[in-house]
Amino acid sequence: MSGGEAANGVPTTNGVKLAVDQANAKGGKYKYQVVVLDDAVNGIHDPAQGAKNIQQFVSDKSVMGVVGPF
Repeated sequence: MSGGEAANGVPTTNGVKLAVDQANAKGGKYKYQVVVLDDAVNGIHDPAQGAKNIQQFVSDKSVMGVVGPF
């Protein structure tokens, strides 16, 4: 979402947000939410930060799915 990958990450995130908005507009049993985490630290991709982000999602029982890491 920042640094050298922003040109790819931001449009991808926007696409995910659009898909979630469209799914939520259809109604249904669940309401979806987008949570964006950045793998970059000070604008530079950091694999350790990416691992922390995934661990955060895995430990949260409300997370149904993950798109990424990019």
